[in-house]
Amino acid sequence: MILFILAVMTITGIVLVTTSMKSSSAWLTGCFAGSILLIVGFMYYFAKSGGLPYRMEFIFFLHPDIHRYFQYSTITIDEMSRLLSIGRAVFLFFMAGFVIGVSTIIRPRFKKIAYAVSFLFALLSYLIYEPVVYARLTEHLPDIVHSRTAFIMRASYLLYELILLVLLIRELGTMRTPWLRNKFMIVFVTVVNLAVIFLLFGVLSPLQVSHAVSTTYFYMGSLYYHSMLSVIQWYVLIGISFVVTIVGGFSLWRYNKLVGQIGKPELLVEKKIRQSDMGVRVFTHGIKNQILAQRVLIRNLKRRMAEAPEAEDQNAGRTEHSGLIRDDLERLAASNDQILQRMDELYGAFKTNRMRLRPTSVRFIYEHVLPKLDPEQRALLRAKPFKEHLILADLPYIVQTVYNLLSNAFDAVHDNRGLGRAPSVSFDSCLAGHYVVLQIKDNGTGIDKNHRHQIFDPFYTRKNSDTNWGLGLSYVQQTVKAHFGYVRFDSKLGEGTTFYVYLPIYRSDD
Repeated sequence: MILFILAVMTITGIVLVTTSMKSSSAWLTGCFAGSILLIVGFMYYFAKSGGLPYRMEFIFFLHPDIHRYFQYSTITIDEMSRLLSIGRAVFLFFMAGFVIGVSTIIRPRFKKIAYAVSFLFALLSYLIYEPVVYARLTEHLPDIVHSRTAFIMRASYLLYELILLVLLIRELGTMRTPWLRNKFMIVFVTVVNLAVIFLLFGVLSPLQVSHAVSTTYFYMGSLYYHSMLSVIQWYVLIGISFVVTIVGGFSLWRYNKLVGQIGKPELLVEKKIRQSDMGVRVFTHGIKNQILAQRVLIRNLKRRMAEAPEAEDQNAGRTEHSGLIRDDLERLAASNDQILQRMDELYGAFKTNRMRLRPTSVRFIYEHVLPKLDPEQRALLRAKPFKEHLILADLPYIVQTVYNLLSNAFDAVHDNRGLGRAPSVSFDSCLAGHYVVLQIKDNGTGIDKNHRHQIFDPFYTRKNSDTNWGLGLSYVQQTVKAHFGYVRFDSKLGEGTTFYVYLPIYRSDD
């Protein structure tokens, strides 16, 4: 069973190094290598020291022939001890390297110092238990010195592992983007799994076998010769290690890929919008064709009116009437162009299946929304100064999302003055856990309870407008979902509505 873990660690390490150029892949592969050296060293030790109880023999060697291979292999006790020392030192250095490499808590200028300290500690660990050095250092010392040295080194290994795990936990806690955090969580579990393996084979075991003392057998007996764990528990432990090693290696590969793409100008993320099916595309395309036909008619009418000789028109009333028609046609043409522009944006949103996510600040989004508003709307809108909260967003899509919500808010307060109430529309942002929340608030008519469950449905609208197709809030919801966020709202009839757009934080100055 242990051989399966060795094989998985070897294969996973090779795959990680050959398919990912990130340093974290090399560091984790080094952890695998250190663990492999430790396990192989103890397989030699168990085979040559009289073996193990049958149930443990099967767990470690799987077959008697494999046990005999280790038992009759030519290896000295010093070489076994050296193998364990090298494995322990390799694991200690590479685990520290992995944690330091992925950590954003340790500032870059201190990372070189941290690497140097971890290397010196690993080197010290190796030198102390290098058989030749250890023999000379303790040649004339009593066994109590061996025991105390072993106790101090075990305590230092445990403290070392604890510090690294705490740093890793803190790094996990600082990750504000849930989908990155979830991928890194599996990597974290993999490192914890390796720490447990190191605890079993690198700490609670002989620190060296060429000068073993009685305190060693306390750990060896309770873990292996008279194990506190049942066979089933050992199988479960090994099975978990087997699965975690595979999944963790794959998750690190995906995490490195995502982080590498975020570091580039853009990140491509597939959209999964269930409701953007062929029916939506056909509907929007059909509406667009109708508007295009209307635009042709308008152009024809304008051309015919321009061809009419105004000099022959002596009737003042008729001239005034013609001017009104011309003004109406101009307004209709402008409205028609505006509808086409909006439909192009919506059609493009439903047609594409990709979004380009880049680090974007809320303030930057606000600055791109303002030009889309007319002067009256800009004068009415209230917005507080935005902090530098960064999200991963496709700017045109998220700007259109905010614009749709603001447009609805302006429509909701349109009749406020007739009701003797000053219209109010505000746009603000705040932090909520691992999310940036965009708040669009109005004091308009509110949404009736009977219709709240329908407002995000495609083509649902209660506005009496020829330019509204009921796609605005559906677009909002599906775009926000594609950004790994969600939309909520509060509304009171006659008092107003507040929409909350939750988007995962990429980075924040708070």
